[in-house]
Amino acid sequence: MNFKAEAQTLKKLCRVFHAGEYPIAFRAHLGDPGHVCVSAYDGVKFIQGSFDALVIEAGEVISSSKYLDRVVRLEGSVTMRYLNEDIMIKDGIRLFHIPLITPDGPYLIPDDRKPLGSITMELDAIKMLIRRVRFATGSGEKTGFDCVLLEFGDFIRAVGCDKRTLAVAKMLQGSPYRGTFLLPKQGLDVISKLDGDMTTLTLYERGIGISVGGEVMFDIYIPEREGPFPIYEEILKVPVNTTMRCLKEELMSVLSDVRLHSDEVSMVFTYVSYAKQAPRFRARDDNGAHMERSCGQWEGRDLRIKANARVIEQAVGNISGTVTFSFSNDLGPFSISNDKDDYIAVLQSYAPGRK
Repeated sequence: MNFKAEAQTLKKLCRVFHAGEYPIAFRAHLGDPGHVCVSAYDGVKFIQGSFDALVIEAGEVISSSKYLDRVVRLEGSVTMRYLNEDIMIKDGIRLFHIPLITPDGPYLIPDDRKPLGSITMELDAIKMLIRRVRFATGSGEKTGFDCVLLEFGDFIRAVGCDKRTLAVAKMLQGSPYRGTFLLPKQGLDVISKLDGDMTTLTLYERGIGISVGGEVMFDIYIPEREGPFPIYEEILKVPVNTTMRCLKEELMSVLSDVRLHSDEVSMVFTYVSYAKQAPRFRARDDNGAHMERSCGQWEGRDLRIKANARVIEQAVGNISGTVTFSFSNDLGPFSISNDKDDYIAVLQSYAPGRK
């Protein structure tokens, strides 16, 4: 195997493969132009990236992904070739030799997949959909839900949740078929790193495929992740007796002030002469410094809610225009939504004196 390519192209490819140690194969194909395929399976997902290159000699070599950090250091024109039982990689000033390995597992995307259907959409749209709910997925270690549920049907929905937070975002674009898939953290990471205009999502009997064109074309296949995912529709059924509405920009300013003192905020809904029907946001640090700001309008019964200001800020950041808070009582969950009916987050309040 022997080919030449631009370092920038190789860097775009390498940034999609996550750090770790797993077999990665380089396969060079002759042609006009020639092209190179790079394939790997990291234990969660299969990735194949391909790009045009000047292929001098066709062939395949397999090494370890842990050596990809050498590739991202290269500049200008890069040569990669099989030489003396290892792989030589060089640019104008650097020369690396990395060892060959014998893989002990699969590294090519399975060719026996059975597609159920596919949908083509803007890459930025699916990235935005996932980004709006990912803050709610938690660490995974504490919750076991370090993944996003994708639902395909009349709408395309993304759902993220942990033990205290749920976020649901939807796109008006529908899908010609119905199905769900749990997209794990590494799948979320790889989508966030992809570049391109359009992507094709394909649901299979046991996984999901993600194809993106461009200077580097990617074909990603993620086998099905075992559930169960929480029955989130039940969580959304929160009875409402108090609501608050305010503009996003004003609320984000309030939350920024609150977080100077503490990540715990008290939202107070009681009538006082100086605030009238404006909710008051209060925060206090460990040394007794405290602040209070009013924002928006509320209606309903008197309440005092304690919650995490940082998580509220993350949820509100996914909304534009007017933000609506809906509450049922002092201790239960409350929701944050917008007027477009394409986003809702449900957060759990704190018991008094507890974070």
